[in-house]
Amino acid sequence: MDKDMFDVESILKKSPKGNIVLSYFNKNNILSEACRKNIVETIVEHLIENKIHASPKCMENIADSIVKLFNVEVKEAYFINVPKKKPKGMLYQKYHNTITKLKRQDLWEKNAKSNLNSDRLFDKSVEYCHLTIETDDPTILSLKRWLQFNVEPLEEVLTKWKQTIEHRRHFLALSSNEITDILDHWPIYKQSYAHQLIDIDFEFIYPGKSNHLFDTWSTFVHKIIPFMTVKIKDGHSKDLLKQMLELPESDLEMKNVLIFGLLNSLIVPTSKTSYTDRETKRKRYIKPSIADGRESFLLYVSTLNDLYVQIQNRIDYCFETKQKLQLFICIIGSNYVSCVFNLNYPHQSELVWTFIQKFIFKINTDSDVQCSSLASLLSDLNNP
Repeated sequence: MDKDMFDVESILKKSPKGNIVLSYFNKNNILSEACRKNIVETIVEHLIENKIHASPKCMENIADSIVKLFNVEVKEAYFINVPKKKPKGMLYQKYHNTITKLKRQDLWEKNAKSNLNSDRLFDKSVEYCHLTIETDDPTILSLKRWLQFNVEPLEEVLTKWKQTIEHRRHFLALSSNEITDILDHWPIYKQSYAHQLIDIDFEFIYPGKSNHLFDTWSTFVHKIIPFMTVKIKDGHSKDLLKQMLELPESDLEMKNVLIFGLLNSLIVPTSKTSYTDRETKRKRYIKPSIADGRESFLLYVSTLNDLYVQIQNRIDYCFETKQKLQLFICIIGSNYVSCVFNLNYPHQSELVWTFIQKFIFKINTDSDVQCSSLASLLSDLNNP
């Protein structure tokens, strides 16, 4: 395939929509969401017009070219290679959906040999050696044993906790760990002062990031509200947004609660889960709604007693549906635990949690969920 055909700038210059995008970027040095859509549509139209069967590798090259031309953009907004699954991103999805529609209308050569299979669709899986959770160091073994059977005095607990931190970091990094495994090996996490232990672990794993939430919150609020006013579409969320905007400056806590709640309206859940219907025995798929995402992310109650009741309700529901209870924010009125324990975020609100991790705490990991809408929002917020 001729590489000149993927000169993104020349392709855009041949299109009215493309020229608008180039002019907008030259004037503002940034791209809007509408500009991104125009870029994707223009490129896909070019591929269709030239009967190009674009492979995932080809899509990735185009995404690289887009980022090279528009240096404030991020590749993940256009193309995300997902090992052992279909790729993601605006460019791939638009091309795939367009080809599917054309095939249904017999307007695309169904039997034509496609380049989709000529390139490797998935990355070759890499076998990682499991980190051992045991140690031959008698000192570490003695300290760990002491921590398993003692919960005081606190000063001694904290001292021994810091002495075992490197060993524990390797243990927490194991992808095979469940929360029950962590609590079995380190039962002291169940104590009322566990937040101090988590603080110590977090600061060791991610030095200097512990106070990012407090240090950057006001800047974050200033940046995120304009995006919310433009991008939030559903009616209920618009009502919440209106309430938040009308709050007096003195009601800062309620404003912050509403901002947390509205994040799931700004970064709409995209994940799907499956379950087997008890009657039909068929596999069914569920896509969480904005309300599902908000509920899994934030629990707001009036009193401490209400909190205990609601937590127990969630535990009962997870037990009944054979799900795992994941972390959520609890607010009582009229945290970075997942980063330490290496746990998965709740699928209903995983994009919001990932957004907080990346934008607020500036933490990136190999296991981060990839999503083009999330990548676009992060790019917009990080550009002045």
